[in-house]
Amino acid sequence: MEIDLSSTSSTGTQQNTDGRSKRQRVDDESNTGVGFSDGSSPRQRTPPINYDSDDSVDPNDSDSDGELTPAEIASQKRKLKAGRKLAQEKRDRDSMVGLLANSHSTPGAATALARAIQEYVKMMLGVYRKSRSTSSSSEPSLPDPPTEDEVRNWATRQESRQDAIKNAMDRAVKKYLSKKPADFKPNRKQIRTVEKDAAQKEMLSAPLCPVKFASRLSFKFGSRYDHRWGTLCEGALALAGFPRCTFDWNGKPDSPWNTAMSRIILQEWEKCHEAHGTKAFGIVESGNTPENRIEIIRRWCEHQAPKFREQEKLSLMSQTPEGRLQADRLREMSKSKDRRRRAKTRIHTARLELAQGIFGGASPEYLLLSHPEVHSEDEVVIVNGSGSRCKTRLEWRSGPLDTFVNLVDQLIEGQETIPRKKARAKAIIDRGSYTSNDPDTFPPQKFQESLVSNAWLDKMSGIAVANLKLVKADSINIKKSIEILTNLVLPRGAARVGGQPSSSEASSSTQVPMMTQ
Repeated sequence: MEIDLSSTSSTGTQQNTDGRSKRQRVDDESNTGVGFSDGSSPRQRTPPINYDSDDSVDPNDSDSDGELTPAEIASQKRKLKAGRKLAQEKRDRDSMVGLLANSHSTPGAATALARAIQEYVKMMLGVYRKSRSTSSSSEPSLPDPPTEDEVRNWATRQESRQDAIKNAMDRAVKKYLSKKPADFKPNRKQIRTVEKDAAQKEMLSAPLCPVKFASRLSFKFGSRYDHRWGTLCEGALALAGFPRCTFDWNGKPDSPWNTAMSRIILQEWEKCHEAHGTKAFGIVESGNTPENRIEIIRRWCEHQAPKFREQEKLSLMSQTPEGRLQADRLREMSKSKDRRRRAKTRIHTARLELAQGIFGGASPEYLLLSHPEVHSEDEVVIVNGSGSRCKTRLEWRSGPLDTFVNLVDQLIEGQETIPRKKARAKAIIDRGSYTSNDPDTFPPQKFQESLVSNAWLDKMSGIAVANLKLVKADSINIKKSIEILTNLVLPRGAARVGGQPSSSEASSSTQVPMMTQ
């Protein structure tokens, strides 16, 4: 096919007769507004920039030179961070909803069912109540987790037995066929009969025996369970291939070892419960369900994992004489911390009960004592080898607040009339004299400012005082509360200070709320 090149050449000549290049013609069209009906150029048709927006860039800013300013970069980073935060909050919310939807309400640790199962598991693990002795050897310790060999032998025990049975069946079939002619073809029923006989013979010759079990049951410490139930449980664990009773503290609660161990223990506990071996706990049968039992033991194992890690750290530390002394100090510090927490909880509860009985549960006095920061902790001061119980002084408490708290303590013992309860109340409030101030204590946030010591506020930094957000309004009339408590502490026939009538006479004219509970 021939192409006429002359026509093409002439056309190109006509297009370039003006002697201008294509770029020049495009520039002329842009300047004259060619190509748009309204006479505007493509550049003029560009959408206008919204300079009122924070994200826009001012084109008249000669200093930007086409780059973002530090303020714009910071704004973009803030927006990206806010977007990531919102996405993370949404993921956390969805995860929480999913967990709550699939979760099972577990009975509290103080319920009878939980206490019964926990004590049974502790008996199997050889963990008993802490001794009063300060010796580290008397401390109850959790057993070590299973080793890799123990887990492997337990996991492959069933597989090994299955392999042995299969090998015995194959040998029996080969022996059966070797006695037949070469052209003999057995049917399926004959093969099954031979295999079944071989499997039964192998099971009888090598029965599934329990493994050697290392017991941790102790007959020295008492338990509310009969030890024969622990022996039966150990037999079931040994028959299942477990060499000892322990949990994989560093593993997941749903690991094969932990799951099998928990189910066998609960299976034996059910037998004990059905035989009335748990009468000492008073279990309510409505909550004794399989779901509750498995969740109780699962929760207990999860809470013991950090305790085992702390125990392991102290054990490694005790390998040297210096480390042994340091480990003993850490144990004593832990015991002292637990004692102080329990003592503070007791005095806190006693004060709240008294305030509820005198002022009522919705009174400002009750709300004042409900703050844990209002109550001081105990400490033991060692003098000449003997310790004495003392209480730390809260420097931030004002004088009227100290007086109010001391009057409450006096009434805790004074309200009791039974000698046994009176001695118990005295043991709660008899905490010795005040020792040095505790500089690390602060009043609760949004506390009444008039109940905070001005001398303490003058020593605090401005940012610390501002963060407390103290309230200037007086929600509680501390002087009136002190007057009410003082009248209750004084004898009935004693006259009030300032010539006021006695408490017996004032009781008829002034109504004091007493024992509203």
